Amino acid sequence: MKKFIFLSLVASLVIAPVAAWASPGQLDQYGGHNSSDSLYHYHDIPLWPNYYLSSIANLGASYTFYQPKINSAKLISEPVSLSETKLIENPALDVSYCQGKQVFAQGRYDSFNRARVKPVCVDLEQNVFNNKDLTSVNYYKALATGDGITVNKVYHYRVDNAGKKIITDAPTLSELKGQIIQGATDMAKYFVDNDLQLRAITSWDAQMLKGTDFESAITYFDDSIIYSYPIGQPWK
Repeated sequence: MKKFIFLSLVASLVIAPVAAWASPGQLDQYGGHNSSDSLYHYHDIPLWPNYYLSSIANLGASYTFYQPKINSAKLISEPVSLSETKLIENPALDVSYCQGKQVFAQGRYDSFNRARVKPVCVDLEQNVFNNKDLTSVNYYKALATGDGITVNKVYHYRVDNAGKKIITDAPTLSELKGQIIQGATDMAKYFVDNDLQLRAITSWDAQMLKGTDFESAITYFDDSIIYSYPIGQPWK
């Protein structure tokens, strides 16, 4: 009996690593899925266009950019062709997935009209957050642009416990020139100067640069992103 238990234990130790790397389940709309150890991976070559880069009239701070929720079960009914390497645009599907809302960035679809890259939609912020069908979606925040008229890029953000939007992507500093940025937990404020360096500023400096309502002009980032940028001498 002891020998049987021992052999069973050995067998389980041998089989377990194999099972951990197995790939159970169907592929999702991106051509991938989670393995049994919860690691997401692709079975097709992912062809990700820069779908954060688009252009739309600046709709104001009360609008939210988001990816729609798409029922994966409807998108995996056909087998994936290993020879299929080209994704195409389909504006009609974009409008359908965005439920008639404005489309900021187009999705990319395969020959079965499956969304391999979801479109990015735009709607009033209160409508987005009150829509019970929009769960587990990605939200994006637009950065202020020089002309203030158009939005050309949007970035992922998370919301902290205080309701503050923290951008989790790292824009190039040229996109942040002339702005005040701050880390999620770091109290230091930085002004991005013309030399594309971060210059520490006081609240008084910020008021001189952006007015008495300067706090509404601060863009927040994960601390690690702030520290990845070159930091120059304090603002004088």
